[in-house]
Amino acid sequence: MKISCIILITALGCVSLAQQNQPRCSNIHTRKEVRSMSQNEWNLYTDVIKQMNDDGWTAWFSYVHTKVFYVVHGNSMFFPFHRKYLQHYESIGRRNYNNNFYIPYWDVGRDYAAPHKSAVLTDRYLGGNGRSSDGCVNNGFVSKLQLTYPYRHCLVREFDRSKNTIQTWYSPEYVAYRLQTSTKMSKFRSSIEDSIHGDVHSSLGGDMSQEYSPNDPVFMLHHANIDRLWAKWQGMRNNLWKMDGRGPNGIRNLDLDDEITNYNIPIRTVMELGYGDMCYQYSDSSSSKARENSQARTASFQASLAQTNQDDNSTNSFGQDLNSEDVVISKLIYNDSTNPEIASLFGISTDTKIAKRSLARRSQKCNVKNKCTITVPNPFSDRWINMHKYDKTEVEQNYKEAKEFYEKLNKYKYVPAYC
Repeated sequence: MKISCIILITALGCVSLAQQNQPRCSNIHTRKEVRSMSQNEWNLYTDVIKQMNDDGWTAWFSYVHTKVFYVVHGNSMFFPFHRKYLQHYESIGRRNYNNNFYIPYWDVGRDYAAPHKSAVLTDRYLGGNGRSSDGCVNNGFVSKLQLTYPYRHCLVREFDRSKNTIQTWYSPEYVAYRLQTSTKMSKFRSSIEDSIHGDVHSSLGGDMSQEYSPNDPVFMLHHANIDRLWAKWQGMRNNLWKMDGRGPNGIRNLDLDDEITNYNIPIRTVMELGYGDMCYQYSDSSSSKARENSQARTASFQASLAQTNQDDNSTNSFGQDLNSEDVVISKLIYNDSTNPEIASLFGISTDTKIAKRSLARRSQKCNVKNKCTITVPNPFSDRWINMHKYDKTEVEQNYKEAKEFYEKLNKYKYVPAYC
């Protein structure tokens, strides 16, 4: 047994040196939530987007996404491919157009209750629904975009397939639940892809509901948010270097040395923000600050590998099962989580006293509005599942778990964060 332990520690140390060959970025830019951008930042962003579209980059990235669509969805390639894909797009904007360009993220959880009322879907930002006559978006800067892939057309949106409203999306509570209970990357991936990711794509409709969804500028902001959630998960419980689950076509389990589809670089090169080409961070993330020195990074890597083959039975310092929904629900109800990666989902302070005052104000507000229940979104259609070639059993299981989670929240009379 002692010999095995020595071998294990030695192997971990050797592998960690191999993985951590990415240099620290000398200049790290911050991706902000779109509504927190200054007017100058937003003007710069839209100017670059319009120039890149005119120069054919929108068409190119839509083509690439279409080409690899069935390879990078429904399996563990989903997170690493889209991280590299966004970084590639962002690097072209920064290098060729304006070095201050960056992709903001849209925290859609803030708008889950009535997405169609979001300020992001107005003339101020990304425009709203398409016209009933032809689906063309005629407000916001996107109204002037001429798209050329796969044919020349305007930007099309059809809210919930030709409605002017959008059904409820998955809430921050559900994301917090998955962040805190998913010990496998593959489980976190499927629970996010089968919920908040699909919500936005399918309900906006039009270009966003097609393989060439990068035609819609919403795509980049939405996937920046998905990447942000993965980064949050990576920053919890030594998840940084975890890569598991089936790869493209369900052939085998993916690992850090497998190459990212279309880019032919190892997955390990995109795992840590602030290193290699991943020279960015998110405005509400604290995970990168905890790994500034190489010793901390090595420890994080070794801990990730050590946990890869463990059963999902982690406990916290109080001996409570971290996978227990009751523990997660208790934290949500009483706002007693001091983890900033979770607290930032709700716009609350990690200070317990401040958080409880915030909860009290929220409760009073929601009682007046009579909106103290939280609704599970509708399940995805067979059309959506078949379009992505998803594992229908996996999708249905994730939905079943989500439904049970929301039923518990309502049973305990939980007050929604954004009602």
